[in-house]
Amino acid sequence: MRRPALNSRIQILDHTADIGIRVQADSLQELLVCAGRAMMQIVVEELPAAGEVTIPVRIAFDDYEQLLVLWLSELNYLLQIKKVLFLGCSDAVVTADHLTCTVQGAAVVAGQTKWRTEIKAVTYHNILVQQRPDRTWEARAYFDL
Repeated sequence: MRRPALNSRIQILDHTADIGIRVQADSLQELLVCAGRAMMQIVVEELPAAGEVTIPVRIAFDDYEQLLVLWLSELNYLLQIKKVLFLGCSDAVVTADHLTCTVQGAAVVAGQTKWRTEIKAVTYHNILVQQRPDRTWEARAYFDL
């Protein structure tokens, strides 16, 4: 997947005790990258321009809403446990029930990473993943802070 340009197609949504994102993209793969980068914008002040970490990811899912929740949960796990900031991914393949890709990220550097907040969980509250009539994709997700 190519790295998306951050623009007005990404919005941060306020919600009581939670925070959400709404993203739009031209493909499902790009949508997942945009959602991951939007989530990172919530937790850190500034993302590094590049990173040296690569991690293979494989996710099994039943529907696109579950895919989005599991994807963002995996990225949150990589951040919280492995201390890796998500920057993008490559070699993404989405089938009817699996996503495989290589996550590209940057290691969290103690004292240099400026935190905004911590995401406790990705929720199913008002979750949305849909392909619009113009063939673009839209997603909405909320996070428990």
